[in-house]
Amino acid sequence: MRTFCLERDIDPTGLTLTQEATWNTEEIIKTRVKTHVRLPDGFPEKYKRAIAPITETCTVTRLALHLNPSSFECAVD
Repeated sequence: MRTFCLERDIDPTGLTLTQEATWNTEEIIKTRVKTHVRLPDGFPEKYKRAIAPITETCTVTRLALHLNPSSFECAVD
């Protein structure tokens, strides 16, 4: 997402991404990954809808999805 911002001359300062994983401890697998993206103040409205799909391709999410969770959620605000 940082690259997305820089390519569009958007200052990524204040952009945060957090993930919460739910685990099945018996099978040692992730059953759910929830990602939350907080956009910096002044983030252009026209790009806000593009952030959720981009989140699915970022390195952090790709690593989490590599463990095949049964569900993935992304919230952007």
